[in-house]
Amino acid sequence: MLSFLLLWNCSSDKEAKVWRVVQDETYPRWLKSGDYRTEQTSGITFLGTSSNDEKSFLLSDDIGKIHRLNIASDTIFKFTAIQFSEEATSVFADYPKLDFEEIYFDKYTGEVFLSVEGNEEKYLEQNAIFKVHFKNNNVFKNEIVNFEKVVFNPKEIFKENISKNIGYEGFTSDSKYFYLALEGRLSKEGYADSTFIYVAEKETKKIVKVISTKKLNIHTVCGLYSDDDYSLWGLDRNNKKLFNINFEPGFNIKKVKYWDLRTTVPGFKNYSYTASLEGITLEGENIYIVDDPWYQFFIPSEEILSKLDKETVLNFNTFVPIIYRYKLIN
Repeated sequence: MLSFLLLWNCSSDKEAKVWRVVQDETYPRWLKSGDYRTEQTSGITFLGTSSNDEKSFLLSDDIGKIHRLNIASDTIFKFTAIQFSEEATSVFADYPKLDFEEIYFDKYTGEVFLSVEGNEEKYLEQNAIFKVHFKNNNVFKNEIVNFEKVVFNPKEIFKENISKNIGYEGFTSDSKYFYLALEGRLSKEGYADSTFIYVAEKETKKIVKVISTKKLNIHTVCGLYSDDDYSLWGLDRNNKKLFNINFEPGFNIKKVKYWDLRTTVPGFKNYSYTASLEGITLEGENIYIVDDPWYQFFIPSEEILSKLDKETVLNFNTFVPIIYRYKLIN
C-alpha cells in the first residue's frame, strides 16, 4: 500500500506575489482510464502525495458517486470507486436524486466534507453539508461508513437563498472559518448577476458574515479553495473566470484578482468547446479544475467534431468529464 503525506503546512506567501495563471501543456485530459470514467463530476479535492510522488484526490459526481483519483508522473490516471456502507447509503434514502457537488478535504483537521443539493419538495431540508466518515477514520480507505449532517446556524440564514437544485457548490475552510458559496441566484431571465459567500466559525458553525459578490463582478461560484487564512480561490462558472479574494480580519474585501480561463479540447489545443467549470483544488502551485459536462452544449459543432479523432468524438458524445491543470507562476 502506498503511504501518503498529508499537507499540513498551511503558511503561504501567495498574497505578496503577483501571480500569472498558465495552463499546463499536458492538460486538459479526460477523466477516464481504460473502461473507467467519471460522470457529471462537480467536485475535486487534493489529499496528499505519496513517497513515490503519486498524487491522490477525491472526486464527487452529481449523480451520487465518489471516486479516488491517483495521478502518477503527472498524467497517468488510476481511479477507484469509493463504496458506501449500508448506514451511509441510508442517510440518503428519501432523496429523489443524489446530487453531490463540492467535496473538500480540510488540511487543518484531516476531515472530508461533501455538499449535497436538494431537489423536489424537500429541497430545503436536503440541501446540506455533510462530514464524510471513512472506514477506520482513514481518508485513504475506499469505503465511507457514514455521512453526518453539519448544522450551521442561524438556520434561517443558511437556508434563505437556497432554491431547488441550487445550493452550496463552493465549500472550503481556513484555520478558523468555513466558507460556503451559493452557486447563484435566479432571476426572471435566468441567473442573476451575483451570489453570496457565507463565513462560519469552524468551532461553533455560526454564520458570522454574508458577502454579496455583486460589487466583485462574480456572478456564480461553483467551487472554492482556501490556500491560507482570509484567502479564497474560486470559479465563476458562468463568466468562465478564476478568482482570488483576500479578506481583512472581519471579512472586508482587501483585494480581488481575476483570470479568464480558456477551455480547449484535450489533445487539440486549437479547438474550444462550451465548458461548465465546477470544481477546484490546489496542490502547491498547481490548480486543478474539473468540468461537469453541460449536456445541452458540451458537444462541439459538427465542423469541429470532423477535425477530431474517433476517441475524442466518442468522449464528447458520451459526456466524459475533463480535468484541467494550471500553474501559478510568480
